[in-house]
Amino acid sequence: MLAKARPSWIAAGATILFLVCSIVLSGRPVLTFAAHQVHEIMTLPDDPRLEQVRSYTWAGELPYPGGRIYQYRGEQRQPLKIGWVYSEYGVFSMPFWAQSGGGPFVYIEGPTAIRGAFLSPGQLTRLEEWGSGPIPRDFSFPWYLHIWGWALPILGLIWFLLWRREDRARDAAHWADIEEAAAGE
Repeated sequence: MLAKARPSWIAAGATILFLVCSIVLSGRPVLTFAAHQVHEIMTLPDDPRLEQVRSYTWAGELPYPGGRIYQYRGEQRQPLKIGWVYSEYGVFSMPFWAQSGGGPFVYIEGPTAIRGAFLSPGQLTRLEEWGSGPIPRDFSFPWYLHIWGWALPILGLIWFLLWRREDRARDAAHWADIEEAAAGE
C-alpha cells in the first residue's frame, strides 16, 4: 500500500504528525507564546559558603511556560544553578525564535517558577572564590536550538510543491489521453 501512496500524502501526513507531536510533547503553550526561560550553564556545589548566594534567588521569579507545576521540585532542597535567561517566541507549541535576555543568572527551580537574580561580573568572581569552581564567562546562547518550529512551514511547502507536481502530471496525462483519442478518430 505504501508503494501506491502519493508523495504529497506522505508529506501531508508528516506535516500533521509533526504538528500533533509538537503540541503534545513540547510542553509549551499551544497558541502564540512569548516565554522567558533559563538555559542551564552549570550546577553549583552544595557548599555552605554559597548560602548567601542562595538568598539572591528571592530577587525575582520566572513562571514556567503554560503555568506548569512541578510538585517534586518543592519537596527537597533544590540545587543552586547558573544559567542564561532567554525569551522564546512561537506558535502551536513550536519555538520560532529566541533571544538572549541578559547575562549570567543564579537560580533555583521551584514547583511553580524559577526563582533567581542576574549576577554582576563582581558577583561571579566572588562565587568562584567561595568554591563554585570556574564559571564560563564566554557563554554563547544556543539560539539555533529554539528555531525548530520553522520545520512546520518547510514541511507545508514541501507538501504543496509535491501536490502541485502531481496535479500537473495528472493534467498532462489527461490532456495526453484526449489528444491520443482525438488522433485515433
